[in-house]
Amino acid sequence: MKREIKFRGKRVRTEDPLERWIEGFYVEYTNIRDEKIIKIMSQSGYMNDINPETVGQFTGVKYNDREIYEHDLVECAGVLCEVVYSDKIGSFVLLEVLSQNLGNKPIGQMIDMFGIRYVGNIYDSPELLK
Repeated sequence: MKREIKFRGKRVRTEDPLERWIEGFYVEYTNIRDEKIIKIMSQSGYMNDINPETVGQFTGVKYNDREIYEHDLVECAGVLCEVVYSDKIGSFVLLEVLSQNLGNKPIGQMIDMFGIRYVGNIYDSPELLK
């Protein structure tokens, strides 16, 4: 199964609230001052300055026409979870926000079993993490 490899990051400048998040290709390089630069190149080819801490990879999962990204918050079986990547199983999984127990099933299996409801993400809805 092939999935589209793309990333999402929150723009540094957010004058237009509809363009706060940029999706596209992840670009990382070191400038002449030896500073690490991270940008997201949109489909139009524009290199967007983004906050590096907000970068998340597309999971390959769409639910109710919404693409699910790393660090999104979803409700699954009545439990608030963050979408994270698990090196242990090599897949995106759901991490229960309150208990911090790493789920043992990939996100796709959890959706098939329980369905999910998109709630937000850890950057735009930090109050949900408390």
